[in-house]
Amino acid sequence: MWYPTKIEYSDGVRRLQVFITTEGVGIALVQWLWWWCWALRVGMVQADSVNLVDNGNFERMDFVLGKGSKGIWEGKGMTRLDVEAGTPAAVGAIPGWRVVAGGVQVLSNADYASASANSSFCIHLNSFLSGPGTLRTMPLLVSPHLDALYNLTFSAAAHPDGGSASRSLNVSVFRKRSLPETKAMPSITSSSSSRTFIPWTTYSLFFTGTDQNTYVEFASTTAGKYGIILDDVKISLVDVNVNGAFDSSSLKTMQHSSEHFLVLKPPSTAISNWLVTSNSIKYSKSDYSSSEDMLSGFVDLNAHSSGAILSSIPSRMGSSYELLFDYAGNPQASIDAFLEDSAFLVTIEDQAQGTILSSEAVPIAPSSISSDISNITWTTGTASFMAIGNYTKFSFISQIKGAYGPLLAKIRVYEIPKEYST
Repeated sequence: MWYPTKIEYSDGVRRLQVFITTEGVGIALVQWLWWWCWALRVGMVQADSVNLVDNGNFERMDFVLGKGSKGIWEGKGMTRLDVEAGTPAAVGAIPGWRVVAGGVQVLSNADYASASANSSFCIHLNSFLSGPGTLRTMPLLVSPHLDALYNLTFSAAAHPDGGSASRSLNVSVFRKRSLPETKAMPSITSSSSSRTFIPWTTYSLFFTGTDQNTYVEFASTTAGKYGIILDDVKISLVDVNVNGAFDSSSLKTMQHSSEHFLVLKPPSTAISNWLVTSNSIKYSKSDYSSSEDMLSGFVDLNAHSSGAILSSIPSRMGSSYELLFDYAGNPQASIDAFLEDSAFLVTIEDQAQGTILSSEAVPIAPSSISSDISNITWTTGTASFMAIGNYTKFSFISQIKGAYGPLLAKIRVYEIPKEYST
């Protein structure tokens, strides 16, 4: 199911936002769907990437600057490359993507201003040879989690060199064993003939995951040589947690321990939106290898002994949520410490009433613990719950003795929409 769309335009001075409601949904973008869910479980899933689209900004290209050969730039001043469906270049020229119908053009920011100042390329969804084209992602880097809400954003603009006054495209999500969902995007009006000032528009769509291989497709519906140009495609989990990557803190002035961790004791709130509630923990942004695609911080739930941390999210009675958390065993810990049935507890409770919604033990198998601090094996755990009040808090409590224990990173919380609650 598609969810409400926000269209945002900015030329650096003015900013326009329009909210479009998908037929049959009847809610604004910022609204959430609140429903019942009874089950709570702790499991293991593959870790999410920050952007599930491989090469979504088109910065990796499998061609080189050159002259005179098919499939490479054909000389100084040439700023486009045609890629046609049915040719070897259709599945090779743009890594992470394939041209499945018609043709597209790769445009260089040497002549065409990309959506981002740091971007070198964008994609024209029409070609001079075949007219309108269709560009599809390879399978997303991680299959979107079942029932989770995901945000698809992309930038689009009318090609400035010519064409009709109004341009259009369709966006589709394909999932294994499911019918595609297609959204006809609002028309884009050609308002500039300048290649160096292109009024890019940012689109935002939402869809739910199915735990299946997922593809996203952009199809031009504009006839002729000139259509819409595309850039900066991103898909990410809609996360209602704040600072789950531990990247916002007031720790710059604090002293490191001898192991280059920061030791935090109760009632420290130095990590924004987190409270140290028991004994002490260690915090780091370096030293050990971070969780997948996560360049921020993580914590060791043990400093001098078993520690605990707590955070909370706004919630509403009857809403269903999924908690995701990446964890690993500290390579410097004694293997014997992880022979217990539980390495740490995940406790979820209503903040006002104190009602325990769940308290689950999470083991860490000694065989999964890396001996190399620069190559840690991370696992993603999950816990689903039904909120019964306006705020829900969750705690991570070490069960390991000693100065080294479970490592924790990248805490995410997403809501399960009404149609997928059971």
